[in-house]
Amino acid sequence: MFFYLCIFFLSTLLVYVGTRSRGAQRNIIILLALLIPALVATYRGFSVGADTQNYYDRYHQFISADGLKAMIAVLDTEFFFIAGCFVAKIIGGYRLVFFSYSFLTLLFSFLALYKYRRYVCVWLGYALFLFFFYQASLNIMRQILAVAYILYCTTFLLDGHKKKFFVLAALSVLFHLTAIIAAGAIYLIYLISSLPDKKRRKAFRLYFLSMFLGFFLVDIVIRYLASVNFGNSYAYTSDEGNSMISATDLMYSLIFIYVSYTSMKRHTVSVISPEFFYLSSVTCLMFFMTGYYNQWLSRMAYYMMAFACLYFAMIVKSPKIRKERKIYKLAFLSLGMAYWFYLFVYSGATITIPYSTMGGLSFNF
Repeated sequence: MFFYLCIFFLSTLLVYVGTRSRGAQRNIIILLALLIPALVATYRGFSVGADTQNYYDRYHQFISADGLKAMIAVLDTEFFFIAGCFVAKIIGGYRLVFFSYSFLTLLFSFLALYKYRRYVCVWLGYALFLFFFYQASLNIMRQILAVAYILYCTTFLLDGHKKKFFVLAALSVLFHLTAIIAAGAIYLIYLISSLPDKKRRKAFRLYFLSMFLGFFLVDIVIRYLASVNFGNSYAYTSDEGNSMISATDLMYSLIFIYVSYTSMKRHTVSVISPEFFYLSSVTCLMFFMTGYYNQWLSRMAYYMMAFACLYFAMIVKSPKIRKERKIYKLAFLSLGMAYWFYLFVYSGATITIPYSTMGGLSFNF
């Protein structure tokens, strides 16, 4: 526990210092800030993360004599992982694959925050991303990279650069197939939040109704995809027996909804449409609810949850809460730490604590 907290603190401190520096000094400090947690993820042992051993096994599967057959079988969902494996075969070994995923995840999340540095408390958003997603990235590293990438892509959409968003979002399938589904949902949310007031109210009602109906239809759709052998769809059906809804995730979704709704009514944030964050928070709740059918489906909520890192960091920079700024920062930071502590330290989700490395070093803090 304390090992990770030290890593988070040091990395966040360097981000804080780096964003206040200039030129080459800023770049070096930011690079160091990202490298520290990335290297920790790179040299984790197989016991850190329930899927880490699986990634190692797949690495050897892809670079083996029969690697071509294995590659073709999963090319639609694991292109970046496969490419990384074959590059790592030439230089760096499987650790290079782990490093690539972790470093790019942190880089995309930082770039999304830094793009709005005039309106965002970058170090706070970065710290929240670490609390919400770093531990999960040691387990489901492919999907968390896709989450960070989609967060970065969305900044172009929010700035009105639709073509760039479409092109970059299309490339998200290289990281994880679910990313393109999330990109579609994000674009729909963007369209609704951009409507004039009267049309937006009607669109809100239709969107809420469609989500309600979608909750009952999602398992039917996944079953159909499984029947036509689309990807690994069967693993996401209710027939797999992986039904689980996290009360913690539901509670945090409700907190996101409350914060975004009150901020929308108070006009706390004006740089980006507050309705966008409100709808993404509601969508986050709906995706977490799909755990009723299969807990793997609920991971789609991570794409929406990532916006909380940006939005919370934007709220504390608002001139309307100048007097309460320190209280807001402490409250949001505490929310992130509480989420991390309960899910990953106390409950042991993804089995990433304590930290250990291959070769004997062990840190049982």
